[in-house]
Amino acid sequence: MAGWKSHGLALLNWFYPKKCLLCQKSLSYLERQHLCHFCVTEIERLEQCRDAFVYSYGPFKESLRELIHFFKYKGLDYLSKELALFLYKIWQENPSLQTCEILLPVPLHSATLRERGYNQSQLLALQLQSYIRAERKENNPQILEETLLRVKNSPSQTQGTKEQRKLNLEGTFLLKEKDRIRGKEVLLIDDVITTGSTLSSCRELLLLAGAKKVLGLTLARD
Repeated sequence: MAGWKSHGLALLNWFYPKKCLLCQKSLSYLERQHLCHFCVTEIERLEQCRDAFVYSYGPFKESLRELIHFFKYKGLDYLSKELALFLYKIWQENPSLQTCEILLPVPLHSATLRERGYNQSQLLALQLQSYIRAERKENNPQILEETLLRVKNSPSQTQGTKEQRKLNLEGTFLLKEKDRIRGKEVLLIDDVITTGSTLSSCRELLLLAGAKKVLGLTLARD
């Protein structure tokens, strides 16, 4: 049986070669990842991973930017497994993140969710949770998927003044089940932080609801 499996994988490699998404180096189907080791190690990291209340892995450029683009806009949702490893590394290195009891993915508006088919932040949160669970057997963070909602399809927050961005986001988010937040340490999960206005808006809502602490964790900082 093992021989047939090996033969089948060899045929797959021959007719449908699996390649690294970034450098196109050949990968074996026995390898679950979609990136070669070299490309993963070459992704640039931020010297200071924390800015205000948000931790980020790397700058939003080059390889990391390309991977996030594949993940969000090209339907490559399976990249969540590899991208979440970057979040997990930051989580391992920073004890202040390890005390968070709730992982809260930044929500998409329903229209965007229908168009994309998935919330990339939710997939990242689910994978991060699985890596944490594999490391420790108790006190694992839970994910609240329907607690924070985006009820207004607000415009991009990359333009305008700080005051304009804050005004754009008024009424964008709705917090349900506030009792589940009160007194808890919360970790907001998102793919990229640009101006910080979206995460700050979510954080303000959570703190008003009685959250004990709210931090953010993203793949990249623009």
